[in-house]
Amino acid sequence: RRYRAFGLIYDDICKLSRQEPYVRFLYAQYLLQKGDIFKLQAQGSLLWSSTDIFWPLLLAQSALAIHLNCCDEANQLLNQIPLPWRHCLESVRLRCRIYERNQEFHSSLSLLLDAVKRFPQHLPTRIHLLDVAIKARSQEHTLPILNEFLDKYGECLEVLTLLSQIRLLQNRNADARKVILRNRVWNS
Repeated sequence: RRYRAFGLIYDDICKLSRQEPYVRFLYAQYLLQKGDIFKLQAQGSLLWSSTDIFWPLLLAQSALAIHLNCCDEANQLLNQIPLPWRHCLESVRLRCRIYERNQEFHSSLSLLLDAVKRFPQHLPTRIHLLDVAIKARSQEHTLPILNEFLDKYGECLEVLTLLSQIRLLQNRNADARKVILRNRVWNS
């Protein structure tokens, strides 16, 4: 249901040209967002051709490699991105996911802290940062990141699960239960 609109638009785009690299990139991103990894794998090497012309395909290919737990391959793909674009936000977040898969949470945390300074309004990066701060068990960063997030965005749906974890760690069980119940109501 969530991706139905994209499916309709994608059908129209494909009528123009299915083989264009940007169309293949959109399709790969669509399948990644849906979590349809098997269908993405079945596309074969044709989907990934033209990375020398259209480097964002490397981002999608790297994300697929991370899903398949091929972190070395994902890292190699990210290193193939042309130098001026190698530190784009999407590449940084993928590198962080590689660090997370390898249980290197503090490395991921330091990259995300820099990314949030560069892109302070990007909500998914802030949520990713909070999640990694919790996983890294960083007493120095978790509460300041959470407080800054709550000041800017309030208790939005995307952060309720993380907020309940932090409240439980703070031994604020009643607050954690409230957050968990609010999350359940919003998700029902």
